[in-house]
Amino acid sequence: MPDGPDEISMNEFDEQAEELLELESDLSSMVGAEMDPNEQYESGTVLGAERVLFDAVPDTYPTTILSPHALRLDVQLSPNRNTSVYIAWPEQLTGDTSLDQLLSTVDVPAHSFADILGREIPVERDGSHYVVDLEHESLDTSATAETDVSSENSDVESLDDSGLTSPHWYYVVIACFLSWTLYFPLHQYTPIVDITILAWLVFPVGMYFDNQHVRERSTWTPNKWVWPILSLVWFLNIPAVLVYLYKRHQAEFLHTESSGRIQTAVEFLTERLRL
Repeated sequence: MPDGPDEISMNEFDEQAEELLELESDLSSMVGAEMDPNEQYESGTVLGAERVLFDAVPDTYPTTILSPHALRLDVQLSPNRNTSVYIAWPEQLTGDTSLDQLLSTVDVPAHSFADILGREIPVERDGSHYVVDLEHESLDTSATAETDVSSENSDVESLDDSGLTSPHWYYVVIACFLSWTLYFPLHQYTPIVDITILAWLVFPVGMYFDNQHVRERSTWTPNKWVWPILSLVWFLNIPAVLVYLYKRHQAEFLHTESSGRIQTAVEFLTERLRL
């Protein structure tokens, strides 16, 4: 029997139903949308995170953001319900900031901030929005907060002093870069050639592990393989490493462990080479 004009295949029906559910999800999370009065979620899964300017926070959002930047977390409350929550992005982690409390609640150390993706975070409904429930656990005792932060800082110091993602790989990158650039004016001296070859071999190793450190500890997530590979390419590695160092300097680290030394080295290089 031929299909009638009003008949629709099951595939088309499924596609339309899926599209309607997506539109419903988008509309329900849109600013100004009226929420179901019976809707009440206590937790959600973090799908994404982004540091935004404070004026990107909706005017009707119940939590006041006083810092220049805010952390926006895209949260899935249910398979068909997503929303965004905001907390202040601090200048520095002091132990009593909203970000400190959130990381403590979900048991994610600051140096592994990317691990927050996929984690369940506590939320609560406040009017027509959801906010992070910072009172979900006993986080209001200053002694507990100070103990947690002291322990976290101790772990960070341990990471800084040793390990494959130590910030000390930054110095390896700088040393290899300087050795490589000295080759061109001093290539007639045999010791310089030997040092340059060694630097060329160590270059991608230092770049790889420093890259990993930057990915774990800062707001910049450089490609895992591109920069180490570029550091191997003759002549191209000099401008590539300069770009890497500049972007590393521009990144914001969750701790202040490397801001001063990076700034000094990069500003010196960029001033000399007028990047």
